[in-house]
Amino acid sequence: NIVNLQRFYCCVCISYFKTVLWSTAQKKILLLLFLLFYYCFRSMALRKTKKEEDTIKGIAKPSIVNVVATALLSSQLNLNELKGKISNSQYNPKKHSGLILRIREPLRATALVFASGKMVIMGTKSVEEVRTAANKFASIIAKAHGGGGESKKVLKVKESNVHNVVGRADVGFQIQLSALASHHAEFTSFDPEVFPGLILFQAVGEQKSVTLLIFHSGKIVLTKGKSRADIELAFKTILPTLEQFKASS
Repeated sequence: NIVNLQRFYCCVCISYFKTVLWSTAQKKILLLLFLLFYYCFRSMALRKTKKEEDTIKGIAKPSIVNVVATALLSSQLNLNELKGKISNSQYNPKKHSGLILRIREPLRATALVFASGKMVIMGTKSVEEVRTAANKFASIIAKAHGGGGESKKVLKVKESNVHNVVGRADVGFQIQLSALASHHAEFTSFDPEVFPGLILFQAVGEQKSVTLLIFHSGKIVLTKGKSRADIELAFKTILPTLEQFKASS
């Protein structure tokens, strides 16, 4: 493979340096060529490794499209007061008890904020982004409560929990959904007159499961995971089964 070829090349070049007499200029040129080829081989090896890490059996791993989480602030809030002080906010207590906040920097996210200090955060793509968004929302709310001056209210995120990680994947081939449903009726639900996709429940642990929405085209939506690892494990586990029900072209 590429890594072994790279090692072999290094050994050959080192041995050649030791055994052959060269002028200083020739040695400099050979050293430059050695470094050039070395970095070429290294770049090829890194690209191959990254490609293997990003795929499962040659198929791209699911991409995370949404993470839904909750966060709890350190104090209760006056939503009527916040409504008039924060731009990009919406609050209509007759329709919903929460205030809607949106941010675009440092990332795009939406929060549903309640008077109790609880927030439901949507639109992030990772657990790290959940924390970043929660802290940003807390900062915006604290600044609004303090009037934007030195009297800025101290407001911290006490805790945050991920409740739903949503992923999307494409296996690259069409799937016989009716056959899949009939052979695995115990953990699938399929009624094409109601919904065109097959719903499959895939266990990813003793007390955890991921719900997959599988379509004839080969596109899959994975939801109800608690982490990226849950989504990738569910996809990796179900992939051999899907290959058994690959539709003939």
